[in-house]
Amino acid sequence: MKRSMLSLAMAGLTAASGLAAPVGAVHAQSACYIDSEFPDERFVIDAETQGALVSSWYDLAALLFGGKQTAYSVHGKWVDTYQDGENPLAVLMATATGTIDVGTKYFGKSANPSAMHTQTGAHLGLTVHVVRTGGNTEWLPFTLDCGSDEASVLPSQWTCEGYSEWGDYFGVSTLTKVPFQANDARCNVFEAVPASAPPTVSAAGQGGTHKSHATKQ
Repeated sequence: MKRSMLSLAMAGLTAASGLAAPVGAVHAQSACYIDSEFPDERFVIDAETQGALVSSWYDLAALLFGGKQTAYSVHGKWVDTYQDGENPLAVLMATATGTIDVGTKYFGKSANPSAMHTQTGAHLGLTVHVVRTGGNTEWLPFTLDCGSDEASVLPSQWTCEGYSEWGDYFGVSTLTKVPFQANDARCNVFEAVPASAPPTVSAAGQGGTHKSHATKQ
């Protein structure tokens, strides 16, 4: 009994000191984003801390160069929910993975002007893993390269450029965080099992009207 009580006490002390779980187990709040060029789509992502990017002498380097740099792994989903003729909304979902790197000031200190990495903010690289063929439409993976002036892992806006495996370049667009995710049906839909054949709606470049990151432009 004494050993059990001691174990419980030690466990409580460890948890209180913040040593009960590794840093990587701390999750940032998930967020849902809407793309300015593709309003039927949503990106819902969750970011998990991975570690420092500066060096093993993390705090010393941050003090010298004026900023901390942290990497986060990203996991989530991409949703394309659109009207397919007179039918109910068609739902297409795929997994999304990527990385967010954030640069922040060190205790409010401005970055060293002589250092090369003087900017603060965030950078996102995101790939959507959608591969569906058949019917009258095909979907292929695409990648976004985004940045933000906000030194936050999930900023209110990202400025992005994108490219698909179709070879289509999407230009510059804005991802804006949905303020009340629970009130946005597109943020919350889920497709558990992909259909044996995709919906038959055609992409804009194939004679139809639907426009998507994943379809041929």
